[in-house]
Order: sequence, then structure tokens, then C-alpha cells
Amino acid sequence: MTSLFICRSPLQALIAEEIIRTVLSNKDVHLIYLVFNVSKKNRYYFDRLSKYCTYSTFHVVSQRYPFFFVELNKIINKDVSYDNVFISSIDNVQIHYVLSRIKKNKLLTFDDGTANISYNGGYYSQSLSTKIKSLFKSPFYRLYGCKYNFNKVKEQSSTHYTLYAGRNIIDNTVLLSLANTKLSLFQESKNKNKGSCILFLGTVYDEIVHNKKHAEVFVSKVRDYVYTLRNKSKIYYLPHPRDNNNYFDLELVDNYECLVAEDVVVDLLKTYSTITLLGFSSSAQFNFLECESIKNKIFKSDLITFKYDRLNEFMAVHCDEVVDLS
Repeated sequence: MTSLFICRSPLQALIAEEIIRTVLSNKDVHLIYLVFNVSKKNRYYFDRLSKYCTYSTFHVVSQRYPFFFVELNKIINKDVSYDNVFISSIDNVQIHYVLSRIKKNKLLTFDDGTANISYNGGYYSQSLSTKIKSLFKSPFYRLYGCKYNFNKVKEQSSTHYTLYAGRNIIDNTVLLSLANTKLSLFQESKNKNKGSCILFLGTVYDEIVHNKKHAEVFVSKVRDYVYTLRNKSKIYYLPHPRDNNNYFDLELVDNYECLVAEDVVVDLLKTYSTITLLGFSSSAQFNFLECESIKNKIFKSDLITFKYDRLNEFMAVHCDEVVDLS
């Protein structure tokens, strides 16, 4: 029995690793890792996940149609019949094409971060412009043999593996405990650690505000608040992978270019007994909600877009503190 994982991000690779370690009894696993840009973080998690695989390939996808179909055709193994195929980005045309070209018995899905619980997001309600683009492009995609689309993936997924309890893209879900599994790796030693710190999880600031012109004002408000904490606790900053600027003159975490937030937290807990995650309702904050050693603070502001504000509303019910920057 052979399983195939198709991943597009470090977090997806981390969840795939958890599924392989805890769910799959047969470890004959193939991996296709698709990226638009090469980064240290993508390379690190591809190499790490590859250790669990009998075959793996890292592929930089062209963003130009139809060239990505031609490129993908070269890396697809059409001789293998997969028992299970696991994917996360259910709306991605490159993945749709791979699914169309391989032999498989069962399709399964897993979380793509907070996109799976953003109930006003694209996984639950597609915008009119998205629907129009899809209707226009679909006939051309089918000419190249791409038979899958967003809805067909949702219909065929037999099981969805998730980090979050509650509603998801399909009804049949299996809950994973990514954070608890990681923390158990050093449960005995963590009691010897003392002190606390703050891990500030950055975001792409001009994407979460209503108007990009407001980004500088918003960053300034965040900076003013963060500076009030500097004399109270050690603060580390983990920039977002798509925005590496250190706007706040804070100490960057070690290996920030390689590690996702979940692994950074695990590393810091080797030194500190408790960590406060400060951020914008990121997937890492959701993942550590049930951990005793982790406290969560989220920012709230009237400058934040509706999409992100809805996530904040969801998180605000469960987090330890809401910081209102309005």
C-alpha cells in the first residue's frame, strides 16, 4: 500500500508528518512538494518530511499557464497506483492536475491552516469574481487533462484530518493534536525550566488592514503596545514568511528563516516554563489553545479587515487576553 502527500507549505508538511507518524500503518509514502518560490523554510520542511518517505520531489512551479501543466507532467509517476492521496490546498489548480493524472483509490484532505475555519473565506463561499474566473478557465484546463476542481475535491474527500474541532470543509473529520504531540517530546524536562517570555508572531501588515495606506498607522499602534512590554518580559519576534522586516527592533528567534511557529514554541519551552503568544489569531495560536504552558494574546483593531476580524472574534472567546488597538 502506497500513499502520496502533496504539500505546498511548511505547515502542511508538519501536519503531513503527524499523519504519517500517527495514522498510517504502512510507511511506503511518496511526497510531491510544490512551491512557487524557494525558501529556507520550504527546503527545511521538505527535507524533514522526506525522511519519512520512500520517494520525494521538490518542484518549483511555473505560475504561467499552460507551462505548469507541462512541467508537472514530468514529475508525476503514472506507474504507481496510490491507495491514499492526501492533499491540503483544495483550490489549487496544480494539485487538481496531479490528481487528474495519477491512479488512486482514495482521496483524503487535511488542514490548510486557519483557512479551514475561516467560515467567510474562500473554502466556504467563493466570491463572484472567483466563480467567473473559474467558469472561464475550466474549459482550457480540461483541454490539458485537468479533470478536478474545487468542488470535485470536496465531494471526493473521504476523510479530513484537522487540528480544529468543529465545522470543516467536509463532515467526516479526524482530529489531530499537533501541539500536544510536540510538547510531549520534552514533558519531563519542561518542569525544570523557569521564567517566561513573549513570542510575537508577525503578519503581513498591509494585507490585514482595510486599506494598505493604513498599514503604517497600524504598525505604529502595534509598536507602541509592544514597547510597553519590553521591561516586563523577554520578547522574541517571529516575522511572517512573506514579510521579514523587523518593524519593532526586537530580538529575532533563532532559525526564524527555517522554522514554523509551532517548532519555535517547542524550542523556547526548553528554556522557559511559560510562553505568551502575541499575534493576530494565527494558526499557531489556535494550535496551542489547549496547552497549559502557553498563553494567548490577540490584537483587535478597527483597522483590521472583516476577514481577519472574524478570526479574531472566534479566537477572542478562547484566548487569555484581547489587546484593543482601536
